[in-house]
Amino acid sequence: MKKHKIPVVMVSGYLGSGKTTLISYLLNSQVFKGKKIAVLINEFGQLPIDGALLPQGDYFLAEINKGSIFCVCVKTDLLRDMEKIARDIQPDVLLIEATGVAEPRDISLLLDSPFLQESYGTSLIITIVDALNFAKLATILPALSAQVASADVLLLNKIDCVSEKDLDELKSTVKKINPVAVIYHTQNAVFPFEELSLDTAKEISPANAVEGSATLCQAPPVDIYNCELRTGQIRSKVAFYEYLDKYRNMILRGKGVVDFGTDQKYVEVVNGVVSSRPGRALNFVCDSPSAISFILRIPPEEFLKGLEKV
Repeated sequence: MKKHKIPVVMVSGYLGSGKTTLISYLLNSQVFKGKKIAVLINEFGQLPIDGALLPQGDYFLAEINKGSIFCVCVKTDLLRDMEKIARDIQPDVLLIEATGVAEPRDISLLLDSPFLQESYGTSLIITIVDALNFAKLATILPALSAQVASADVLLLNKIDCVSEKDLDELKSTVKKINPVAVIYHTQNAVFPFEELSLDTAKEISPANAVEGSATLCQAPPVDIYNCELRTGQIRSKVAFYEYLDKYRNMILRGKGVVDFGTDQKYVEVVNGVVSSRPGRALNFVCDSPSAISFILRIPPEEFLKGLEKV
C-alpha cells in the first residue's frame, strides 16, 4: 500500500502582512473541517506570540523561535519538529508560517533525510503582500521581492487601505517579479482556498528544487535586529505609546502583551503604526506581566534602555 504523503502549505510574507491572520482563517475554514492539521510557526524572536494568537482547536502546534527556517542556524530544530509531526502526528496537512524576514528557498531543501522525503508530498507557497507597505519597503528590503518570487499564490492583502490606482500599480509590480503566480485581492487574508488543489501542487523532491535556491542561507538578515522587553507593570500608558511613536521609523515590527495595571493590552506595531486590543483573552504564557518582541532597524541597546524606564 502506498504511503500517504503529507502536503505542505507554507505561508510567507513580510512582517505584519497578515500571515497569522491567514493561518487562523484556514484553521476555521470548512476546507479543513474534520481533517487532522499540524501547524509549525516560525518566529524570528523568542516569544511564542503568534501561536497564542491562533484560535484554539484540535490541531498540533510546534514553534521554532530562533530564526528563519531557511537559515542553517535552525536546521536541527526544524528537522526534529518535522520528523515528530510526520512520525507521531501524521496529519492530513502541515501548515507552516515562515518568519516575516525569511528569504524563502525551495521547500525541498528542508527535507534532507530519506524519512522526510518519503513523508512529505506536495507543497504550496502562499505569499501575502502588504498592499499598504510593499512599495515603500521593497526597495530597501530584498526579502519582500524574494517572497513574491517564490510564491505559487499571491494575496494582495489590506486592499481596503489603498486606492484602486495604487492596487493596480502593485499588481503590475508583483507580476513582473512573478508572472505565473495566482493572484487574489484580499481583506484580512480571506480568499477561496478551496479553489486551490493540493493534489496538483509542486511535488517535493530534491530533484525539483528551484534553480538559484540550492542552499539554505548561512546567517540572519543584515541590519535587522530582534529584541524583547520582559518586565513588570508599565507605569505610564501615555509614556509607553509616546516612546513607541518616538522610534516609529525604526520599528519594523512589534507585538506582545503589555500590563498597564488596570488593564492588559495586546500591542502591535507594523512599520511604525501602533494598534492595541484587549490582551487577557490571549492564550499567552510568559514569566513576565509585560512581554513584547521587536524587530528593529537599529541596534537594540539604546531602544531597550529607554523603554525600560517608561
